[in-house]
Amino acid sequence: MNIMYVRTEQFANEFYQALANKTIDEFHNKYRNNIDVFLVDDIQFISGKTSTEDEFFHTFDSLVCSGKQVVLTSDRPPKDIKSITDRLKSRFEDGLLADIQPPEFETRCEIIKRKAKLLNFEISDNVVSYIAEKIKSNIRQLEGVTKKLYALCDINDHAPTIALAQSVIKVIMEDTQPLPVTIQKIVDEVSRTTGVSVEDIYSKVQKANISHARKITFYVIRKVTNMSYEDIGAEFKKHHSTVIYNIDQIEKEIEKNSKLSRQINDIISNVKIEQ
Repeated sequence: MNIMYVRTEQFANEFYQALANKTIDEFHNKYRNNIDVFLVDDIQFISGKTSTEDEFFHTFDSLVCSGKQVVLTSDRPPKDIKSITDRLKSRFEDGLLADIQPPEFETRCEIIKRKAKLLNFEISDNVVSYIAEKIKSNIRQLEGVTKKLYALCDINDHAPTIALAQSVIKVIMEDTQPLPVTIQKIVDEVSRTTGVSVEDIYSKVQKANISHARKITFYVIRKVTNMSYEDIGAEFKKHHSTVIYNIDQIEKEIEKNSKLSRQINDIISNVKIEQ
């Protein structure tokens, strides 16, 4: 079977490039023909991008009507992806929805044992149980601890112990703590959603669409980071009174415009996703 895996951001970027280069037929051939299983990661990132949503809708329909399998992942159920069109949401909800929960203790132990077996690494049940008890929700961390523990034991010619596992877990946990949401991440997400470049958001240009994207940026920064108006103003070379005025305007718009409210909620949800 021919299996195609793509992240939603990659799909969107390739679509824009195809439009710009007038190679849309090649794009359609890649994503609609000769595929048996289409795997799409982080589909929530399609929200708010009207042209990409429309293209994905037709790609989705083309594959499903041809009897192909489409598998999507998202950090939330379709009903909670606020900005996608109703026709696309109904397509997503028409399939089998599976809520993937963190693995149970026995499953975590099995993951560690299987990874150790692939490494030809002898690890005792008590060390396996200790690791599985300490790391409860992240499979990548389970695999990372097992690989790092194997490397340390192999280099130093030591048997794996609970004490050694404890030191490895400490390092892994510190290295994988989610980073705080940065201004850059917010600006990038607003740019992706609105189609206004990062450079324009930071500029002094007052075209309606650019100014609107800038207001959304101020609002989201204030909402997510709770930065002071003065600090936001300093970042964008604006007086704090301008920041206050722009945020106030967006708050008034949100009350009247449910589509804008959904779009901003999606931006906030997306910037909070762990990297």
